[in-house]
Order: sequence, then structure tokens, then C-alpha cells
Amino acid sequence: MDIQRKAFEAYMADRYKNTVDQRVCINSDGDYMAWDMQVAWHVWQAAKASVPEGFVLVEKKNTEDWYLDDCEGMWWDHDGIDGSLCELDIGEVQAVEHKEYLITENNTLYATRVWDDANDQVDCWQFFKTQEEAEKAAAYCKAKFNDEPIEAQEQKG
Repeated sequence: MDIQRKAFEAYMADRYKNTVDQRVCINSDGDYMAWDMQVAWHVWQAAKASVPEGFVLVEKKNTEDWYLDDCEGMWWDHDGIDGSLCELDIGEVQAVEHKEYLITENNTLYATRVWDDANDQVDCWQFFKTQEEAEKAAAYCKAKFNDEPIEAQEQKG
């Protein structure tokens, strides 16, 4: 039985007790014997399936908790904020700003320092979606920094 069906049946049992027949037909695809229970199940499914435009429905496990360390001016996960909060004096209470972040994508990115052609110098780091793209940018940056011919650097790789 799926999680929504369990939640629905628990709600119906709690809210309506024994006033609604909650038996399921034996030779069916999970249809209820009582018409009102069957209609309630369809309405429950439609309500849960309808997500307004611009919103997403995600599992709670796809969120992360972050906490602000005012002294450092940085956001930390639970383990990171632990270091600061362990220093509280006995009996001291500290307010901690909390944010829950939604994780919509979880993947590996590749970072490397890149070459700034406009200023002819090494620039800050940049993310790349593939390791191959990052390695190509890293090799280009290294060749430019070492004044190596770009063609020779490509042959090394």
C-alpha cells in the first residue's frame, strides 16, 4: 500500500471513525465497497496531485537545514554549527537563525581556475558540468600562465 493510501485511510479512520465503510472490495484494484469512501479517495488523490503553477512537490528528505553563525557571518550545516554552539557557557541561550533549503538538483560539478583572456591573467575559479570541460579549461589556463604554445599543451593532454 502506498504512502498516500495509508495517509488517506488513517485520516478517514481518525476523522469519521466507524461512520464510513472503509472495506476494500476483494476482487478489485483497491476500490472501496462504499461509494462515499471511493469518492473521498478520488478527491484525496486529485487534491494531492494538484500542485499550483510555479510550485514543486518534493519529499522532505530533499531539504537541508542550515544555521547562521553570527560571529563568522557564515551558514553551516548541523555539524558545522556544532563547533560554535559547543562553546556556549552553561546556562547561556543563543538565538540561531535557521533556513531550510530545498534541494532540486544534486550532482557533481568540476572546478578549476580559468584564464581571463581580456586581462591576460589567471582569473577566479569556475564550475564546469563535465570533468572533460574542466580539464580543458585548466590545461588552457596552465599553458597561458606558463607562456606555452596552446597547440603543444593540447598534444600533452
